[in-house]
Amino acid sequence: MSARDNTATAYAHRRETILTGFLAMDLSTEAASRHDSWAAESVAALRGVKGANYVNFLADEGLEALKASYPGEIWTRLRSIKRRYDPGNLFRLNQNIPPA
Repeated sequence: MSARDNTATAYAHRRETILTGFLAMDLSTEAASRHDSWAAESVAALRGVKGANYVNFLADEGLEALKASYPGEIWTRLRSIKRRYDPGNLFRLNQNIPPA
């Protein structure tokens, strides 16, 4: 993944040395909050470590976390593309990039 420039695609974090994701899944609704808690605590424990967001690992962390997945000119470029191809923001579910 590091063979390409960081700005070549939407995936910008090509120079990071590690990619970590915490996935908490359970078929019971009773266990969901327990799993959500340990996953959120694990992510919070790593916040002090230099790192980056990967958009497919985000849940509902908000716009700032989403923007961190697409730093600098990448966010601007994606918003311009969204304005051109989806100005009405039809495709707005999941991690929405609003049109510029």
